[in-house]
Amino acid sequence: MILFVGCDESDDIQKYEQEALTVSGNPLTYTNLTSYPVVGPIESSAPAGDFDAPYRFRLLNASSTTGSSFTKAAFTVDPDSGAITYGNAANTISTGVYSVDIGISNSNGMAVHEGAYILTILDVPVLVNIDAAQVNAGIFEQGVMATVSYTDTSASGSVVTSVSYALIEPPVGFSINATTGAISKGNGAVSGPNQLSVQVTTNTGIIIVQNILTVVVGAPPTLQMVQQDGATALTKAVISPNTAYTTAAPLVDGMSPTAWEIIFPKSLVNSEPDVSAGETAIDFSSSFSVEEPSGKVSIAADAGLPGGLHTLSLKATNATANEYTFEDVLTIEVESRWETT
Repeated sequence: MILFVGCDESDDIQKYEQEALTVSGNPLTYTNLTSYPVVGPIESSAPAGDFDAPYRFRLLNASSTTGSSFTKAAFTVDPDSGAITYGNAANTISTGVYSVDIGISNSNGMAVHEGAYILTILDVPVLVNIDAAQVNAGIFEQGVMATVSYTDTSASGSVVTSVSYALIEPPVGFSINATTGAISKGNGAVSGPNQLSVQVTTNTGIIIVQNILTVVVGAPPTLQMVQQDGATALTKAVISPNTAYTTAAPLVDGMSPTAWEIIFPKSLVNSEPDVSAGETAIDFSSSFSVEEPSGKVSIAADAGLPGGLHTLSLKATNATANEYTFEDVLTIEVESRWETT
């Protein structure tokens, strides 16, 4: 038996379409935020709104209504929650008011909410102080030169709860205690004015003060090589390759050396020769010595020094371990005759 079944009814299937989003029909409400420019994310709460799911948030634009500086790309929005974040890890936002435009989109379009979120950034409530704006220091003087501190200028006087100090690209020889703000001078500082700038990082943001301190470092010590009379300047010593020679004690002003070291030119000590340039490894350092503490330089007999001009530097160290290098102070010319000029 064959059974045929027929059906005259048909299902009424309709295609689902999401509602078209509009600004008036789908209001979006953010809680505007007032914040200090903290280092790190500055985040809003999620907005309030009633939208037919699924939908997504889009950040359309960010601007400053006060002409303040910021990085536009640092503003982001969570596409699902709508929370807005300014990534301030690099301290790129300044005091001012910022307006953010947000779009809400679904499969049937997008509603654009201009100025949906307002972020107000306050000044960091910190006044940076220093107990001395300029200090004079000797070339070898070490220790604390000045101390940076801060005042909490907030209404309660208790908003700032953490502080650290750092110098910005300081000159050689200077450092700062990150906790106390004490700026110290060590070895290696250059003579003349040394300007120091400081960055104060707090829980409310960063303050940078340019040239908060100038340390005027005194003149460096001087050294004069002299002839055997102890007074006439020795501009050059002319010696033979195998003749022993000893200089007079150099005249040093500005320090009292207790130890010496010779710094040799490449023409006398070359441990890494450029073979392609025809150089060979040489080391005549064992033929030289320095008397301590006088600083007399001696050259041993039968040293077999190479001919030509050789200019030496001397590094002096005093009783408190301060070092100073006197550059190119002794020139010797190796010839077949011996004299000083």
